[in-house]
Amino acid sequence: MHGKSFLRTRWFDTSFNAPGAAWATPRQFTYGNGGRNILRGPHRTKLDCSIFKEVPVAERFRVQFRGEFFNAFNHPQFDLPNATIGSAAAGVISSTVGSPRDIQFSLRLMF
Repeated sequence: MHGKSFLRTRWFDTSFNAPGAAWATPRQFTYGNGGRNILRGPHRTKLDCSIFKEVPVAERFRVQFRGEFFNAFNHPQFDLPNATIGSAAAGVISSTVGSPRDIQFSLRLMF
């Protein structure tokens, strides 16, 4: 993000072992009441598109100009938050995945 480091904090409630906290240490010999897969990360939004133009050069030859755009709107793809409840980094997103916008052009000769 413009050469600066970024940090998304508090993606979910990280309160722990306090009155009214979302998280607590379960009683001895129990697993707690949190279900499976209850922590979710950010959604990913990405648009790939392409554009083609074909031009006849001679009777047997055609040229195709191609433009391909990957992640055309350059949306950041944030990684999953740290899920270690009770640590200082809980709920923090500190990296991205995937690649930023990528554009490629090509010329294709067909015969």
